[in-house]
Amino acid sequence: MDESAPLRQIESTDSTPWKTSADEEEVEPTILTMHDDHISQDGEPLYSISRSLTALKQERSSIRLERVDSTPEGETNISESSNTSKSLIFYLVHPLNSHYRTDKPAYFATCAEESGLGNIELEIEKKGLSKTKYKVQLSPGRSASSDPLFHSDPTTALTAKTNFVSGKYFWSDSQGKKIAQEELTTDNKHQLKIIQTMQTSFRDAVVAAWCLRVWSEVGESRQTKTDRKPS
Repeated sequence: MDESAPLRQIESTDSTPWKTSADEEEVEPTILTMHDDHISQDGEPLYSISRSLTALKQERSSIRLERVDSTPEGETNISESSNTSKSLIFYLVHPLNSHYRTDKPAYFATCAEESGLGNIELEIEKKGLSKTKYKVQLSPGRSASSDPLFHSDPTTALTAKTNFVSGKYFWSDSQGKKIAQEELTTDNKHQLKIIQTMQTSFRDAVVAAWCLRVWSEVGESRQTKTDRKPS
């Protein structure tokens, strides 16, 4: 596989951070809300997640992220819908015993298909007493079947850091352009407010990165680490 080709395809433009195809659909700004088994837009499931990202008890190391292509009217529990069409886009991964391993990142996502943008790694950075900063590294052209999963020199694709005034996380693309901001609903559900028009595959990657960030925040919390210790 020509590893330079995907890099040429992901060139920035004024309206779309990553261009994968001139024919790919562009999606408008929206607000996404995270639930235990799905991510909704305007009350309708837009993505499916195979288990809760915010559960303190971490039972499995891999979570399936699927795009919901259609949902019956009034249906909210996608696990009970027989007519819903879903497309697997990423495997979200937090390897078992990741704190003692050096072969894989602690939190990453692999593309289900080779035609996707590529595999992504979530780097967790901390500076002094400030809140955690996150960096998302992209390995274009890599997928779940690739070996190795990541390039030795991945591309920094996204960053997430807190706003000094509000304390909320906001996401920027590789050009430093703000593309999304995180919120919490009144009942403490995680939301992602996407503020730029972008292609569908880029939004998929942004959602995967957001999921990894939320998962890592729970997984690295003091309570989770305490529960992880042997009794």
